[in-house]
Amino acid sequence: MAIKEGAIGSVMIPSGTFPVLGHRRDKFPLDAVPWAFLAPHENQARRNHGQTLEQLADRGGLSAKEMLAVVTRRHWLQMYAIDNPQANRQLLQHLQAWKEERQQ
Repeated sequence: MAIKEGAIGSVMIPSGTFPVLGHRRDKFPLDAVPWAFLAPHENQARRNHGQTLEQLADRGGLSAKEMLAVVTRRHWLQMYAIDNPQANRQLLQHLQAWKEERQQ
């Protein structure tokens, strides 16, 4: 995996994208998100899934609901309380806010 020159703290951020598992089934409009969007949430991904982001990506990624749980620091089981369209909207809002923050 290629390593991007930038880093968050002392953690190097892999370049590229992170796959959205089941994006067609769940009607999520993207098949991947920027890796840097999830990189700051590596610890939550490990808590939720017991694997690194790289391991999760190698296994197909995370669903939109699982990704939302990771970026909002919640356990993935809490995502059963919301439906896929709502999870998709919320994840897209977080992604848009992240993109806008990076432009400043």
